[in-house]
Amino acid sequence: MSSAASATASGSGSGSGSNDAALHAHFLAQAPSYLSLHSHLSTSLSQLDVLHGFLTSFSADLLTVSSHIAELQTRFQSLEMRLGNRRRLEGALDAVVRDVALDPAVVDGIVNTEPGKPWAEWLRELERVLHATAIGDSGAVQQTREVVEKLKLVAAAKLRSSILAPLHSMRKQLSTNVPMLQALLLASQRASYGFLARHAPRVAIDVQREYVAMARLYYETGFRRYARSLGVARERARRKEARWGIAERVAAATTSDKDAWLLEFAGERLDNAKLEDGPPVVLAYQADDPNYRTTPEALFRSLALVLLDNACAEYTFICRFFDDLSLAAQPGGTSHSSSAPRTKGAAARGTRALEDMAEEGPEPEESASVMAEEEGEEEVQGTIVALSVPEQRALEMRSAGDELWRQVMEPVLGTWTTFVKSLLTPAPPLLSLLTMIRLNTSLLSLASSRGAGRVLQPTLMAFKMQAYPLLQKAFGAELDSLKRLADGGAPGEAAGLAAGLGGFVRAATGGGWSGKEAREFAGTVCGRYAHLYSSVVVLSDEADDTMLFSSLLRMRTELERFLTSLASKQRAAEGAPAAAAFERGVYEAVKRGLETGPAPLSHPRVQSEMSHFTELQRSSRAAA
Repeated sequence: MSSAASATASGSGSGSGSNDAALHAHFLAQAPSYLSLHSHLSTSLSQLDVLHGFLTSFSADLLTVSSHIAELQTRFQSLEMRLGNRRRLEGALDAVVRDVALDPAVVDGIVNTEPGKPWAEWLRELERVLHATAIGDSGAVQQTREVVEKLKLVAAAKLRSSILAPLHSMRKQLSTNVPMLQALLLASQRASYGFLARHAPRVAIDVQREYVAMARLYYETGFRRYARSLGVARERARRKEARWGIAERVAAATTSDKDAWLLEFAGERLDNAKLEDGPPVVLAYQADDPNYRTTPEALFRSLALVLLDNACAEYTFICRFFDDLSLAAQPGGTSHSSSAPRTKGAAARGTRALEDMAEEGPEPEESASVMAEEEGEEEVQGTIVALSVPEQRALEMRSAGDELWRQVMEPVLGTWTTFVKSLLTPAPPLLSLLTMIRLNTSLLSLASSRGAGRVLQPTLMAFKMQAYPLLQKAFGAELDSLKRLADGGAPGEAAGLAAGLGGFVRAATGGGWSGKEAREFAGTVCGRYAHLYSSVVVLSDEADDTMLFSSLLRMRTELERFLTSLASKQRAAEGAPAAAAFERGVYEAVKRGLETGPAPLSHPRVQSEMSHFTELQRSSRAAA
């Protein structure tokens, strides 16, 4: 194997030598190409080195640019946020600038013109700027505030004069149409006074004081003059009643076929208890007629209606003008309480009564009230004498208007109290007293429905507290009179229903309790009782009529006792048939009196009384 290997190796060696030579030759032939390629490679490597340098520089530049871009992005976001904040601030600042900016035309108008129609818009603009500059301490806001404060003082001074100017006529004459004047103030000056109340309270208080002084003098003067006129009429009637003594009453009873007491207390006098459809109020000029005579209840009704309408109208105006009720009444709140009766036309007649006496205006030494017309077009909020329901609700927790009203009407209430006390001294007859009490109750109800109940109630209740004991005393006097008759007393000793009987007074000492005179006397007393009972039914108030009808029941008991006693005397003197006829006659007299009124026969109480005396008549007939 070594020889073979050697042979192979020698053969391989000779072959390889030839191959190396060929390969060497080949490489030599390709040397230029290799050199060229080497040159290109060297160049490429150098260029790659250069490119690597450029790329390294570019990468560094890119990093620098990237950091700049990031920084720019951060700045952009910051600027964008600042821009958004500025835009939001711009909106707020724009609103503030618009609020604190005052139109030069407004300044010029307020400074150079007197209050008028354009002032409403100018005052709203001024008030807006006053509110806008109330906060903030920047120099521009403070400068604006100084300007608008000075402008506010100018406006307040001019508004004060503008509001008070129409009221000066109240000082000069009583013929001033106060409802029209107050309607003008509400329509044209309410906003002006509201501006003063909100931004110049001292000026607003000054306006209140000026108004109170003028209105107080106006009402005080007119009311006192009117009350003085009614007092003249009352004194004339009292003097005539004093002269018309017992002799005249005797003559009236003997010369007339009707009872003088029934003529004196005819049914039309009861109409003075009505607010509606009652007799006309007494006018002031009527007191100048020396022949004019009227009743206490007519005088009371006249003065009461004048007081009520004036007081309600004044309270309504004060609450609407000086107390802000503009937000209380809704657009639909034009109606007032439908249950409230209306004293239609009474106020107008009362105003004429005052004007007839006061054409020259108030004198320095005089004082008291004129009434406002109750009739008038309804305003958006109730009427000129009545607050609407929303207004009344808004006033429930307020008292400023009440105090102003009391300052204005205090002299009027004093005059009213003095006059009604004079009507009650001496005490008027029972039916007159009851008529006044019933009217007073209606006045309380009407004042409450108009929203002025809480200011008028003390005065009206004071009258009721004075009059009610007198009413009870009058019933007691009538009852005592019947008791004396039932106990055998003479007619001349009786009073009230049994007094003023003319010729029958003399019969008590001569003819005694028998015969025709006794029957006529008993019939007269029965007719008077029936008329009194029917009148009380007309004047009764279901709320407090227990005392009235309990007193009438006691009077009926005493009347029956008197008639029974008289029948016994008739039986002893003329026999049982005459006594039975007497009883039937007097019971029939009561029934006739109840039938003729003034209460309707269909009234349950009248029916009950009729049934009672019918039963007594039936019992008397059965006994006979």
